[in-house]
Amino acid sequence: MEELHEKQNQEVKLQEQLEGLKDSLRSAKQNLAEVECDRDRLKSLCAEKDAAFQVSIINSDARVSSLVTWSVLLILMFCVLGCVVRKEEHGN
Repeated sequence: MEELHEKQNQEVKLQEQLEGLKDSLRSAKQNLAEVECDRDRLKSLCAEKDAAFQVSIINSDARVSSLVTWSVLLILMFCVLGCVVRKEEHGN
């Protein structure tokens, strides 16, 4: 009779341990789901920031190209103007 009572106690303890493990597993699964959600949100934010950064690089490159173009045109204008002035000086 005492053995039966001891086995029942062991079974109750094992059931309690099992329930504790199940609770831990549920909690771990919930934490994992939250971490995955945070990860996905951060990945999305990083993708948005990367896209904005790429656009700013393209815009910056376009501004640099425009500046170079205007600089070359200005240099050419000064060269042409210098040639015209020299021609007039020598022509007079």
